[in-house]
Amino acid sequence: MLTVFSEERLSLFVAEFKGQVLAANLILFSGDTATYLHGGTSDVHREMMAPVLLQWEQMREAKQHGCQWYDFGGVSVSSEIRNQKSKIAGWEGITRFKLGFSSGTAPKVFPGCYDMVIDRGRYGLYLRLRFLQRSLSIFKKFFRG
Repeated sequence: MLTVFSEERLSLFVAEFKGQVLAANLILFSGDTATYLHGGTSDVHREMMAPVLLQWEQMREAKQHGCQWYDFGGVSVSSEIRNQKSKIAGWEGITRFKLGFSSGTAPKVFPGCYDMVIDRGRYGLYLRLRFLQRSLSIFKKFFRG
């Protein structure tokens, strides 16, 4: 992505401490919106709260780009997760982190993604392979633990 988009459109933000990368994020600037596309954090020096500082710096940069909006990307809109009563694997922490920047702001809900089937035979094969992959994953977990 960094080789395709100009630096004015897509930026890589990195948080470091004593030469060690603690967090890194990709932000896309488009019109009046900056969008947080991808990010990753290290478990090292979590007490430094690098992801929080990185987000704030990205918001400051978005303002310098003339953006009026900062899009954190996907969160779970399930009321159970927002109220921290349920744990759906992988989303509870991400959702809590993102909503923590503006807890009074309700997430915008979009219709989601859908597959447009062009070749039913290939799509059927894709679905079967996906089912096998998930089944094998469950099978492995069952026999590991």
